[in-house]
Amino acid sequence: MKQTLTAITELNDALEHALKLEEPDWDACAELVDQRDQVLATIELTVIGLKAEVERSIALNQQLTQGMQKAQQQIEQSLVQVNKGKKARASYE
Repeated sequence: MKQTLTAITELNDALEHALKLEEPDWDACAELVDQRDQVLATIELTVIGLKAEVERSIALNQQLTQGMQKAQQQIEQSLVQVNKGKKARASYE
């Protein structure tokens, strides 16, 4: 990402310099804009990919949380059964 930011900054600096010339080279400016657009498109794809992975991570975390809650409930139910068994055994003895 840092390299991409550096590339955009350099392209914008070059474009800014080219536009300040008394007679700008419009073909060179257009080439700089094309290069910058390519970098921006790459960033856009990266952001889309990152967004998808963040959403996936959130969904996985929700599944994990639900699974852990279910496991905790099962453990609590098992403890209740164990305690009932202990009480029944104690009253039998």
